Amino acid sequence: MPAYFPGKAAVIGALVERLFSEVDHGVFADRQPWRQRVESLAVELRARLAAHPGAVTLMIGQPRTGPHALALGERLLELFADAGLTPTDAARASHLLFGYVFSSVALHIADLKQPGSPSTAERIAARHQAFAAAPADQLPRTARARSRRSACPARSEYACCGHLP
Repeated sequence: MPAYFPGKAAVIGALVERLFSEVDHGVFADRQPWRQRVESLAVELRARLAAHPGAVTLMIGQPRTGPHALALGERLLELFADAGLTPTDAARASHLLFGYVFSSVALHIADLKQPGSPSTAERIAARHQAFAAAPADQLPRTARARSRRSACPARSEYACCGHLP
Protein backbone atom coordinates (compact mmCIF):
# COMPACT_ATOMS: atom_id res chain seq x y z
CA MET A 1 0.00 0.00 0.00
CA PRO A 2 1.49 3.39 -0.92
CA ALA A 3 2.37 5.76 1.86
CA TYR A 4 0.49 9.04 2.10
CA PHE A 5 2.41 12.24 2.57
CA PRO A 6 0.46 15.44 3.21
CA GLY A 7 3.00 17.57 1.34
CA LYS A 8 6.50 18.06 0.06
CA ALA A 9 7.95 18.70 3.52
CA ALA A 10 6.67 15.32 4.71
CA VAL A 11 8.20 13.57 1.70
CA ILE A 12 11.56 15.24 2.31
CA GLY A 13 11.31 14.45 6.03
CA ALA A 14 10.74 10.78 5.21
CA LEU A 15 13.70 10.85 2.82
CA VAL A 16 15.94 12.40 5.48
CA GLU A 17 14.85 9.75 7.93
CA ARG A 18 15.42 6.95 5.42
CA LEU A 19 18.97 8.08 4.74
CA PHE A 20 19.76 8.43 8.43
CA SER A 21 18.40 4.91 8.97
CA GLU A 22 21.18 3.62 6.70
CA VAL A 23 24.00 5.05 8.83
CA ASP A 24 25.87 2.29 10.63
CA HIS A 25 25.83 3.05 14.33
CA GLY A 26 28.52 0.42 14.75
CA VAL A 27 31.11 3.15 14.24
CA PHE A 28 30.15 4.30 17.74
CA ALA A 29 30.08 0.84 19.27
CA ASP A 30 33.77 0.18 19.52
CA ARG A 31 35.71 1.88 22.23
CA GLN A 32 38.37 3.43 20.03
CA PRO A 33 39.52 6.95 20.89
CA TRP A 34 36.84 9.55 20.28
CA ARG A 35 38.73 11.18 17.39
CA GLN A 36 38.76 7.93 15.45
CA ARG A 37 35.06 7.46 16.15
CA VAL A 38 34.32 10.98 14.87
CA GLU A 39 36.33 10.28 11.73
CA SER A 40 34.56 6.93 11.23
CA LEU A 41 31.17 8.57 11.63
CA ALA A 42 32.06 11.37 9.18
CA VAL A 43 33.23 8.83 6.60
CA GLU A 44 30.15 6.64 7.13
CA LEU A 45 27.73 9.57 6.92
CA ARG A 46 29.46 10.96 3.84
CA ALA A 47 29.29 7.53 2.15
CA ARG A 48 25.56 7.23 2.84
CA LEU A 49 24.87 10.74 1.55
CA ALA A 50 27.11 10.37 -1.49
CA ALA A 51 25.24 7.18 -2.41
CA HIS A 52 22.12 9.34 -2.89
CA PRO A 53 23.45 12.54 -4.50
CA GLY A 54 20.03 13.75 -5.62
CA ALA A 55 18.75 13.66 -2.07
CA VAL A 56 21.54 15.68 -0.51
CA THR A 57 20.49 19.05 -1.89
CA LEU A 58 16.94 18.39 -0.68
CA MET A 59 18.19 17.48 2.78
CA ILE A 60 20.30 20.56 3.43
CA GLY A 61 18.50 22.81 5.85
CA GLN A 62 15.93 20.19 6.80
CA PRO A 63 15.39 19.48 10.49
CA ARG A 64 16.93 16.27 11.77
CA THR A 65 14.09 15.39 14.11
CA GLY A 66 12.95 11.91 13.07
CA PRO A 67 13.71 8.87 15.24
CA HIS A 68 16.79 7.75 13.25
CA ALA A 69 18.19 11.26 13.01
CA LEU A 70 17.63 11.83 16.74
CA ALA A 71 19.27 8.50 17.61
CA LEU A 72 22.28 9.40 15.46
CA GLY A 73 22.45 12.82 17.09
CA GLU A 74 22.26 11.26 20.56
CA ARG A 75 25.13 8.91 19.79
CA LEU A 76 27.17 11.82 18.45
CA LEU A 77 26.49 13.89 21.58
CA GLU A 78 27.58 10.88 23.65
CA LEU A 79 30.77 10.63 21.62
CA PHE A 80 31.58 14.32 22.19
CA ALA A 81 30.78 13.93 25.90
CA ASP A 82 33.33 11.08 25.97
CA ALA A 83 35.78 13.60 24.53
CA GLY A 84 35.15 15.87 27.51
CA LEU A 85 32.98 18.50 25.84
CA THR A 86 30.24 20.23 27.80
CA PRO A 87 26.68 19.61 26.61
CA THR A 88 26.66 23.03 24.90
CA ASP A 89 29.98 22.45 23.18
CA ALA A 90 28.94 18.91 22.21
CA ALA A 91 25.80 20.32 20.56
CA ARG A 92 27.92 22.86 18.68
CA ALA A 93 30.42 20.20 17.61
CA SER A 94 27.61 17.94 16.44
CA HIS A 95 26.07 20.73 14.37
CA LEU A 96 29.48 21.56 12.94
CA LEU A 97 30.17 17.95 11.98
CA PHE A 98 26.83 17.56 10.21
CA GLY A 99 27.37 20.86 8.41
CA TYR A 100 30.87 19.88 7.37
CA VAL A 101 29.85 16.49 5.99
CA PHE A 102 26.78 17.83 4.18
CA SER A 103 28.80 20.70 2.71
CA SER A 104 31.58 18.44 1.49
CA VAL A 105 29.07 16.17 -0.27
CA ALA A 106 27.10 19.11 -1.70
CA LEU A 107 30.25 20.71 -3.10
CA HIS A 108 31.39 17.41 -4.58
CA ILE A 109 28.00 16.87 -6.18
CA ALA A 110 27.94 20.43 -7.53
CA ASP A 111 31.29 19.81 -9.22
CA LEU A 112 30.04 16.60 -10.80
CA LYS A 113 26.78 18.06 -12.12
CA GLN A 114 28.39 20.73 -14.29
CA PRO A 115 28.45 19.95 -18.02
CA GLY A 116 31.97 18.98 -19.03
CA SER A 117 33.03 18.72 -15.41
CA PRO A 118 36.71 17.92 -14.93
CA SER A 119 37.72 14.61 -13.43
CA THR A 120 38.71 14.41 -9.79
CA ALA A 121 42.39 14.34 -10.80
CA GLU A 122 41.88 17.45 -12.93
CA ARG A 123 40.13 19.27 -10.08
CA ILE A 124 42.94 18.40 -7.68
CA ALA A 125 45.56 19.57 -10.19
CA ALA A 126 43.69 22.86 -10.74
CA ARG A 127 43.44 23.49 -6.99
CA HIS A 128 47.10 22.63 -6.55
CA GLN A 129 48.08 25.03 -9.32
CA ALA A 130 45.97 27.83 -7.84
CA PHE A 131 47.40 27.35 -4.34
CA ALA A 132 50.94 27.07 -5.71
CA ALA A 133 50.50 30.48 -7.35
CA ALA A 134 49.62 32.09 -4.01
CA PRO A 135 52.51 34.33 -2.85
CA ALA A 136 54.08 32.64 0.17
CA ASP A 137 55.31 35.93 1.61
CA GLN A 138 51.74 37.28 1.73
CA LEU A 139 49.91 34.03 2.46
CA PRO A 140 52.33 31.87 4.45
CA ARG A 141 49.69 29.59 5.98
CA THR A 142 48.13 28.98 2.59
CA ALA A 143 51.57 28.14 1.20
CA ARG A 144 52.23 25.64 4.01
CA ALA A 145 48.80 24.03 3.63
CA ARG A 146 48.67 23.97 -0.18
CA SER A 147 49.11 20.23 -0.63
CA ARG A 148 46.49 19.44 2.04
CA ARG A 149 44.02 21.98 0.66
CA SER A 150 44.47 20.61 -2.86
CA ALA A 151 43.75 17.02 -1.86
CA CYS A 152 40.80 14.95 -2.92
CA PRO A 153 37.82 15.05 -0.56
CA ALA A 154 37.76 11.46 0.57
CA ARG A 155 38.44 9.57 3.79
CA SER A 156 41.64 11.59 4.18
CA GLU A 157 39.51 14.73 4.37
CA TYR A 158 38.29 13.68 7.80
CA ALA A 159 41.68 12.56 9.09
CA CYS A 160 42.24 16.08 10.40
CA CYS A 161 40.14 15.09 13.41
CA GLY A 162 43.08 13.07 14.69
CA HIS A 163 45.28 16.13 14.71
CA LEU A 164 43.13 18.44 16.79
CA PRO A 165 44.51 19.60 20.14
